[in-house]
Amino acid sequence: HSLRHLSTMKSSVEGEAIRIYKTGDVDVLQSERVTYNAADSDILIRNEYAGLNFIDTYHRSGLYPFPSYPVTLGVDGCGVVEAISPALSAQYQLSIGDRVAY
Repeated sequence: HSLRHLSTMKSSVEGEAIRIYKTGDVDVLQSERVTYNAADSDILIRNEYAGLNFIDTYHRSGLYPFPSYPVTLGVDGCGVVEAISPALSAQYQLSIGDRVAY
């Protein structure tokens, strides 16, 4: 499948996210369509794979609560760089189209 290159870091991208509006059992997880607006300080990554980390379950259960909600869960994944500012590209030696893991 083809890469979609974004022209600026101010671009909006729609995607699917697992979010919580409060802590609790697995029934608080909600799949939602969301819009992300990348800023110059962001690297926009098109996720191809996402992992479930124990910290995600701790956040969901309230063991490590966030200061405010809603929150998009997920701290592990890999994908393709879709947008990156010139400064961050130089700092991290990344370019649009590079495959990354986090």
